Amino acid sequence: MNKAYNYENVQIGNFLISIGYYLSEYNLSLPTSINLLQQTPLDYKIGDMFGMLSGSFFIIEFKREKQNLKSELEKKQRVKLINYLSVNNPPEKIISRKSHFICYPRFMDKNIDYTLQPYITIDTPQQYPEFDINGISAFLKALLDTNHIGATFNEIKDYIKLLQNCAGDDSSDASGLTSGIFLNFDKNEGIRYIVYDNLNFLTQQIHLKHEMNRGIGESQDNTLSRGRKMR
Repeated sequence: MNKAYNYENVQIGNFLISIGYYLSEYNLSLPTSINLLQQTPLDYKIGDMFGMLSGSFFIIEFKREKQNLKSELEKKQRVKLINYLSVNNPPEKIISRKSHFICYPRFMDKNIDYTLQPYITIDTPQQYPEFDINGISAFLKALLDTNHIGATFNEIKDYIKLLQNCAGDDSSDASGLTSGIFLNFDKNEGIRYIVYDNLNFLTQQIHLKHEMNRGIGESQDNTLSRGRKMR
């Protein structure tokens, strides 16, 4: 009998809850967007989850167990994607391996954790071990280190255009593909939700939030500096 915890939807739910817990634990005030696309029209083109943490964008496809990874090779649009990236070695390959992941649970006795590996390594595991990540906490910390994983706005826009082309859609407006909910975590205000219709709006909100945070920091530094001079 298949256990309830083996179902993909259960794994995704646990993943999302864990993200919220760790962001709260880190006590960070930053822009975040986590959008579950599973069983929506965008699932076929993009994947199960599209997200952004502090300006680093990512895409995740979920599988209920490691043995199911190669079932992705039954999807025509994904075979086309992997073949294009492997044969042509285009710039999108670098974007893919650092921002497009496939995720599956690891069961250890009664405990469970998650492994994320680059999507393009489905058929070639350990090809890029530096981009393999064990654990949700490690994944979030790696995203905050923008030099390691995660794509910039322009990179993810180009990559989504490639995903769109592999899915057979000839439309050139990749920015309109991704809509969702923008979240702002703040220890004083809690969580604020803002609906966005495209990536351009989302990146504008990111830059605005960063400018506000930088302005607050500079104001605090100036206040401290004036205080020292008055002593």
